[in-house]
Amino acid sequence: MINNLGLTGLNKTKAIAIGFIVLALLVWVDPFAFFKSDDWSFIMRYASNDYLSGGYIFEGHGAHVIPLFKSIYYLELSVFGKNALCFQILSVLLWGILSYAFFKLCQQINPSKSALALLISLLFCLHPNFADILYWIFQQGVILHLLFQILTILYYFIYLKERTSGKLFLFLILLIGQNYFFGNGVLFPCLFIFHSILEDRKLLSKHLVVLIGIQIIFLVIQKSFSQEEIGILSVFENSASIVISFLKLIYVSVTRFFFIRNFAGSYLLALALLLFFIQAYFAFRNHGKLFFFSIVYLVISTISMAIGRSQIASMPENEIHYYYSILLFPPLFMMLFLALSGFRTKQHHKIITGVLTVYAIVFTAVNIQAKRIYSYRNFKNKEAMNNAVLYSKINYYPFDDAMFSNGQNLYLDNILNPEVQKSLLKNNYFKADSNIINYLGKRNYDTFTEENRKMINSYKYLEEHSLFDLDINYEKK
Repeated sequence: MINNLGLTGLNKTKAIAIGFIVLALLVWVDPFAFFKSDDWSFIMRYASNDYLSGGYIFEGHGAHVIPLFKSIYYLELSVFGKNALCFQILSVLLWGILSYAFFKLCQQINPSKSALALLISLLFCLHPNFADILYWIFQQGVILHLLFQILTILYYFIYLKERTSGKLFLFLILLIGQNYFFGNGVLFPCLFIFHSILEDRKLLSKHLVVLIGIQIIFLVIQKSFSQEEIGILSVFENSASIVISFLKLIYVSVTRFFFIRNFAGSYLLALALLLFFIQAYFAFRNHGKLFFFSIVYLVISTISMAIGRSQIASMPENEIHYYYSILLFPPLFMMLFLALSGFRTKQHHKIITGVLTVYAIVFTAVNIQAKRIYSYRNFKNKEAMNNAVLYSKINYYPFDDAMFSNGQNLYLDNILNPEVQKSLLKNNYFKADSNIINYLGKRNYDTFTEENRKMINSYKYLEEHSLFDLDINYEKK
């Protein structure tokens, strides 16, 4: 398919890269992007210049030590100021690059399956469950984390073929970087330690010693700066919760990956697990070593999340954040590519192409609806914030803002609810509708915390210093 495009060599590569970026921009950019949840704690720091204080860049954000993301976020805040849309466009551009990087990884794994690599990467780019990280500005750190993870794996495989010092150095730099955009990569070096032993069949090689050293450094830094206890003793004490969190993450993520949880009742969720085992079987049959690589990748990502978020054990399944699950999607997509790349007949190719194309169409249709509702949420949050600032109120009434309400998050499980869709579409999705607010679980927003008060003051500070504009005006009622 790719060879029939009339392009060759560098032009073909550029066309595919540009295609992923354009597709990402068309599908994911939200003109009504606005700040939400964790963004406000960062904005408060910026408003008070407190982010320049010693040690803050390395201070743990929960279980994660993210100095690279903090540095980039504050650089963007100083450049973009009030314009949340600029943040979101940059996230989407990075998403297009990430999707292209995943395509190159699949090509590197099996160069003869470029058409399949393109289709799988297309689904990766369009999967609706990525909406939460693409519409939530703070989650740009997760996008950068995943981008660096995919590039790390890509250049690791390139290094194994070329065995040059330059490729080894680039691989190690990417490996270090991925963990400091989002801390779920703290155990990522173990993946390459495992594969190096499996590949080289010896316990000590030049890059293996370096990998072990990086893994030790990761754990020491995490232990020193994290806000949560993740030492060996604390992990042992919380082992039961971590195991439950691990199993729950695998289950929820697999059902989200096959996009069954969003539509089906619990009686069909087992179908996703069956599909996962079928996928694993064919991946193992087609590419034994790479199958084990993808499985270890999946396990390491899940363990890292379970250790950092052991409270998942007590969370209802539908309240587990989507960005927890999507951290497991790259190894699942990798396994899907390995499973499908073993089919060689024309009839198989037609069936696979047809099924993946249908998925791409469904994903696109869902994303169109999802964008409308995410836009509505962002518009209402900005409206509420502007009203609070305009009338010097502390009373910020958030619409689906997890940091300042006990309301249910507006994830795809709700977006795909027919009643929500009907109500939003009927009211052109910009008109406030009490049915929607009630459905999403509106709580008593009249009890405002000190955190809320600080956030309002920081917004006023930023607006007074021309970093934010009150571009929506309302008459006082």
